[in-house]
Parts: sequence; structure tokens; C-alpha cells
Amino acid sequence: MISIILTTLLSLQISAPPKAKDMYKFEFQQFGKNEGYVQFSVIPQPGFKWGELYDSTLTLKDNKNLTLPKRSFSRLNKDFVQKGKNGVVKIPFSLKSKKKQVVEGVTNFLICCERFCKPFRNIKIKFNIDVK
Repeated sequence: MISIILTTLLSLQISAPPKAKDMYKFEFQQFGKNEGYVQFSVIPQPGFKWGELYDSTLTLKDNKNLTLPKRSFSRLNKDFVQKGKNGVVKIPFSLKSKKKQVVEGVTNFLICCERFCKPFRNIKIKFNIDVK
């Protein structure tokens, strides 16, 4: 009897939860040179989708060489929108300097698959705004 139970337990495949890098990636696209916007996308990996009903947020740090008319974005304020399976937000900017600027912040979002949804909180982001 014990050998049957042991064989059954050993034959079960226990899957570990996926790692964050296997669930999503970020993409930043700049539109415009000294003035414009950066499109920030949360791109779910295959088998996952962005949780469109979750109040995804993005909060950016202040940068003295860059004007960011808005530093806080959320789905509830209709800043984050769903495009296909991705969560997307447009970040307007105006450069005060002729040098490349680094923008940092944190984001919160939800990634789902058929079995579960996982919230990601206070995920640090960093991207460049370049004068090209």
C-alpha cells in the first residue's frame, strides 16, 4: 500500500509558479525629440494576458532636466489602456536639457493566465529619453 502511495506521489508533476520574467516584459518607445511622449507597454509573455480590470498604476520620479506634465498614471483615470493583450500608457515629456535623460519610477499591474492572476506591485522601471 505504501509503495502505491509513494509511486502516485512521485508520478505527480508539481509545477513551480512561473518567474516574473516568464510572465511579462516592458517596452518603451519614444515619439518626438525634445517634446513628445514615451509609450510604456506591459507586454505579457505567451500564455498570459494583462489584467485590464486591475487598477494598474505608474508613478514617475521628478527629474529637473525634464518636464513631465503628469507623473502619476492609472487605469481608473484612463491613462492605462488595453491594446491587444498589452497594457499601455503614454507619458508626455518636454526636455529642458540637450542630453539624454533617465526616467525612473514604479508600476503596479496584474498579469493573468488560465489558472491564476498575479499582481505585481512596486516594480521599478527605468528608461531613457534621448534627444536623438
